[in-house]
Amino acid sequence: MTLTMMKYLITVAEERSISKAAARLFISQPSLSHAIAQIEQEYECKCFERTPGGLVITKKGQIILDYSRSILEMYQQMDADLRSGTDNNEKKISIATITNHGNYFFPQTIYHIKQLYPDISISFTEESKYDLENGLLDGTYDIAVMRLPVKRQDLIFTVLGSEPIILMMNRNNPMADKGYHVEGYEYPFIDIRLLKDETFLVFPHNDTVAYAVNSIYANAGFFPKNFLEVRSLEVHEQLVAHSNYVSITPKPTWNPIGNNPNVAYFNIEDTYSLPYTLAVVTANKPQPRHIQDYINLIIRFNSFATDKNISHS
Repeated sequence: MTLTMMKYLITVAEERSISKAAARLFISQPSLSHAIAQIEQEYECKCFERTPGGLVITKKGQIILDYSRSILEMYQQMDADLRSGTDNNEKKISIATITNHGNYFFPQTIYHIKQLYPDISISFTEESKYDLENGLLDGTYDIAVMRLPVKRQDLIFTVLGSEPIILMMNRNNPMADKGYHVEGYEYPFIDIRLLKDETFLVFPHNDTVAYAVNSIYANAGFFPKNFLEVRSLEVHEQLVAHSNYVSITPKPTWNPIGNNPNVAYFNIEDTYSLPYTLAVVTANKPQPRHIQDYINLIIRFNSFATDKNISHS
């Protein structure tokens, strides 16, 4: 039984149809049927049973299928590891993230990956979400941490967690009395439509955070008439503390935002707010062992307290 035959068996099991599997594999149906028959002859068993709903794997066929998947995965891993270099000093990782989010994982994980691969070469950059997706696909970046959704089907991701999006205003702003408390929440809630005439701090249009925040404005039916563009989360909070600016911003768990005595903090009503979910993303292909190890470190050392869920785009 060859690796190609294993791939054929897996595809037939997934498609539950010789014709669909042959089309997916770009081979003729007779060629595919002959390959399955060879497997059955070699192991003296039937791999599939025909049912009204399509082909169903048999018990012995399932054993062959499980081993085939494991063997192909090991082969792909070996191929990826060997092509990435056999010595530590040949190993490289190119890491990228959306602006303001490197602190989630970079400081903690660099030390640990260096312990595993002392001579590994690491590069790090911050880019827009659009550039991150393109960079993963063209090989510029090996790993990216970005906000969901991931649009390209040839990328896979693991969810790191979600962070709240809050509203900040100066504690002396007359609108600071418009909030209302809900049991179980740290901050009071506020209807942001009440603030449509206020002067806002906004994120540059190409910043990933802007996509989330601008969606909140759109859901509320307005965009600030008066605004100032500022990229840094810390500067947002400082400007709010010393002026009448209002800001809608994520509240990163690693960031001290949320403790300035001159600032009033609010949750935004669910009607308008959207989840701000971050994920670690790679191209959908076998990754070298050192890149897989680094992904595991990101998952281990990210600062979210929420459960980790694995998803695929």
